[in-house]
Amino acid sequence: MPKVSIIIPVYNSEKYLRQCLDSVVNQTLKDIEIICVNDCSPDNSISILQEYANKDNRIKIIDLKENVGPGTARNNALDVAQGEYIMLLDPDDWFELDACECAYTQISENNNNLVVFNYREYIESNNEFKEVKYRIESFLRFVEQRCFKFSDLDKNWLKNAFCVVQIYNRDFLNRNNIRYANLRLGEDCLFFTKAVVYANNVSVIAKPLYNYRIRDNNENQSSKSDLWRELLYAKKISFDFAKEHCSLTELLPHLIFYIQSQMFWFNKFNKLSYFERKSFYNSIKQVFTELENEYNVSNIEGTGINLRKYMRFINDSYELYFIKSIPKQIFSISNVYLDDNTKQKCITILGIKIKLMRMKNG
Repeated sequence: MPKVSIIIPVYNSEKYLRQCLDSVVNQTLKDIEIICVNDCSPDNSISILQEYANKDNRIKIIDLKENVGPGTARNNALDVAQGEYIMLLDPDDWFELDACECAYTQISENNNNLVVFNYREYIESNNEFKEVKYRIESFLRFVEQRCFKFSDLDKNWLKNAFCVVQIYNRDFLNRNNIRYANLRLGEDCLFFTKAVVYANNVSVIAKPLYNYRIRDNNENQSSKSDLWRELLYAKKISFDFAKEHCSLTELLPHLIFYIQSQMFWFNKFNKLSYFERKSFYNSIKQVFTELENEYNVSNIEGTGINLRKYMRFINDSYELYFIKSIPKQIFSISNVYLDDNTKQKCITILGIKIKLMRMKNG
């Protein structure tokens, strides 16, 4: 039995795949298996995988005949993995060369269900690295502890809902049926939420072991903008799962923040058409309204919930939300008093005043 199974779903990744594979085959921990799932990739990825597999018998290739998305691709690998522990790697990212050794040493010595480790972002556009401290800050006070639970955290742990920066005990995953949702975006939300609910023995490594590539923003946006409904759905089913399996006293604010973070994607997809953005807005509005009706979220403090924006989604139409979001130097509404003591309400757009209505002062 290998010590660690590394799972890599591969689709249209030939530009980055060699760097990814080099980081794996050259790990300081040699007792590993590398499961690469070719998700019916139309580019030259399969040839690169076969080239590396011919040189290294630790590499196993699952060659899918239809495209199923990264979640289902990973599930295929999880079902055949033989390693005592599982690590996950995206094909455009790469590990530090001692990542497997550091992660394996900690999880095996502590007998953890999983270990969370830090990572760095690589910003491709300017060739710079950035350590993402905010994702690990919730865990830092536990660095010296061999075991803690997610419920012990006093900050929002869901900021680390990012499945590639953990090492998992394979038996723990199988025993609790922790698998990815059959989605193309947000497929890891349910996976991580299940791990959080079931894990009672966790530890943390503050050292960055993973390098996460940030591609060109336009490329990311165009490739994901049509999948936003899946991401919202993924967060909702994750929330529903947690409701059924654990006490919400401590988890509720974190889970609500998790769903509320969908506003980030709404603001990111600013190139969508008017009708697409309105539909997206109304989908979020529906989920937020259901949360407010059931849990009175507006009375919850902390954990990063932006209550002002949250209530705007509930109370405003898309058109009103859009108007309020225009910078004041571009758009404003004001009152002007005329000579006959009437109050004139005006809208100013780019310095041009337009009359809205007339009404008597007082």
